Amino acid sequence: MSIDKSHSFRLITTRRYYAGPHAIEILINGVSAGNRGFSLVID
Repeated sequence: MSIDKSHSFRLITTRRYYAGPHAIEILINGVSAGNRGFSLVID
């Protein structure tokens, strides 16, 4: 099973991004179903 999701990292005034390592975690009914790390690079 594969689930895809995308998120816009477009710069806007109400959102602030920080370069470096980050992670996301999928919760299903409060139980972790997995996590992935990624590194955000800001030009």
